[in-house]
Amino acid sequence: MKRQGILLVCVWLVSFSLQANGVYNVRDYGAKGDGKTLDHIAINKAIEAATANGGGQVVLSSGTYLCGSIRLKSNVDLHLMPGAKILAAPALMKAYDESESFGGFPEYQDGGHTYFHNSLIWADEQQNISITGRGMIDGEGLTTRDTETAGNPQGGSIGTGDKAIALKLCRNVTIRDITIYCGGHFAIIATGCDIGTIDNVTIDTNRDGIDIDCCKYFTVSNTKVNTPNDDAIVLKSSYALKRPVLCEHILITNCIVTGYKLGSLLNGKYIPEKVNWVCGRIKLGTESNGGYRNITISNCTCMWSSGLAFEEVDQGRMENIMVSNISLSHVHHYPIYITTGCRNRGPKEVTRLSSARDIYINNVVADDCDSLAGIIITGMEGEPIRNVSLSNIRIQYRGGAKKVTTPYREQGTNYPEPRWAGPTPAYGLFARHVDGLHLQNVKFELMRPDERPDIILENVRNYSAMPKVQLQDEVLQTAQKANDYFMAKNSDPTQPTNVNKLRPSSLWTRAVYYEGLMALNTIDPQQRYIDYAMRWADFHQWTPRNGVNTCDADDQCCGQTYVELLPYTGKDYKELLVNVIANLDHQMLTPNTIIQGSASHAHTHINSLYGWWTWIDAIQRAMPLYMQVSKLTGNT
Repeated sequence: MKRQGILLVCVWLVSFSLQANGVYNVRDYGAKGDGKTLDHIAINKAIEAATANGGGQVVLSSGTYLCGSIRLKSNVDLHLMPGAKILAAPALMKAYDESESFGGFPEYQDGGHTYFHNSLIWADEQQNISITGRGMIDGEGLTTRDTETAGNPQGGSIGTGDKAIALKLCRNVTIRDITIYCGGHFAIIATGCDIGTIDNVTIDTNRDGIDIDCCKYFTVSNTKVNTPNDDAIVLKSSYALKRPVLCEHILITNCIVTGYKLGSLLNGKYIPEKVNWVCGRIKLGTESNGGYRNITISNCTCMWSSGLAFEEVDQGRMENIMVSNISLSHVHHYPIYITTGCRNRGPKEVTRLSSARDIYINNVVADDCDSLAGIIITGMEGEPIRNVSLSNIRIQYRGGAKKVTTPYREQGTNYPEPRWAGPTPAYGLFARHVDGLHLQNVKFELMRPDERPDIILENVRNYSAMPKVQLQDEVLQTAQKANDYFMAKNSDPTQPTNVNKLRPSSLWTRAVYYEGLMALNTIDPQQRYIDYAMRWADFHQWTPRNGVNTCDADDQCCGQTYVELLPYTGKDYKELLVNVIANLDHQMLTPNTIIQGSASHAHTHINSLYGWWTWIDAIQRAMPLYMQVSKLTGNT
């Protein structure tokens, strides 16, 4: 008994010593950490004790702490040690605080943006607060529902816990090293907060990851966010503070955004989610009453997610946006989206137009991009987006889309989401109502042919491109004009050509023309092209120049056009390409016996089957034919 008394005294002394040093263990205040007992009451007692002593660190050791609302106070660090988990209580336990009053003020945003106290961890008008440690916040009991229907706020609170971490009007905020799983409507939302750091956080959640609303001087760094059903890292400027407030001086850097199935980032399976209305992304908007200013996004990687989105549609201003060193892979819907509109979710007496200017995007690489839309830059008639610069950008699109014959919608009052606007008229870049668009080293690639042009500009002034980018329509028109001139001048394709002397029209110079004609036909299908090439092939009896026994590569290059014409004949290759194949077989069995050192073939090997391929232009002229015939016949 005496020994037990001594032990209790020792424990008390250790506990007292820790508190004297500013460390408050929640178990000393009654927390069980057993996953069954509601522990937020004890945690809040520890926070109050720390606050009474001027602040300190409230520590959760290893264990599962079933919780309702935890109220974070000034000068307190809520520290989750490795193995510690805060588990959100289910709604039926009614463990969350009541939502605060909004004072009858009109709610221009949904309840998730408006009410904060009904959250798992919340702070209101506090300073010098932090949530740190290698532990986890599991929002299993939080709802993902909101009070918005079809994009229109319905007013009021959802009535239960809906956010993992909610901070309002706080100053000097740090969230570092923690993991959040299933964070409810928002895993982290900070509204009206100044000077904040979110660093080395891992989030795998079922709605938004991080929302920074009406804040200034915030940094989000070294953070991984998986959001298969909503946005990942979002800047907003809502009317939650009952006035328009800019979101400004924000840095997002060294972050990874993914659209894997819920939980598969944390468990290491990394299973891509099927395309939803949105699947991850770094975004500005949509709530944008104040706008965004002095925003930098750099060194970020996005996989299986939507692209970058910059949206100003609620009468604010978007300016001084710097984006650099972005990698996008397996991109849903679009790679880059910049838009202004007049949704105007705010007081009706406000009449100013949304505006955007000075947006610089540099060093972006994107692969496997959805064929729905290219880069989209759309302002408003009378209020164009001003001064957009795109440089050092390479985007690979899936392609395969049909030509768009209907006008692309104006943004207007529509919800700004490209998925609902339909395919863009251009696969690479579509811009409308822009004053000052500057491209430098911008390249688009297609995985499959696409019927749309690469770039379409509508009502775009002060456009420049370096190096000069020819629009696809311009390139096609130039090719058509050149070809029309050739076909008109050489209306009879059977007539010989005059290259120093009369030569047959199956000469390599003409054969190469017909290769180009077939290529033109793939993007500009016209029966007259096929008819012209067919007359030429029939006249030469589908035979290489100089017959079956020639070994000169330039004699064989006309065979490439014969192979490409074959599908238009409805005949078997064994009927029409017999001479082409016989010629290739002949060359493969015929050594080159020209004497080494002769003037024209000084580099040719004696008695070598490969001697025919010592001319560099011969490789271009005839070697592709071997691959085409091999693919056609199956003979390798």
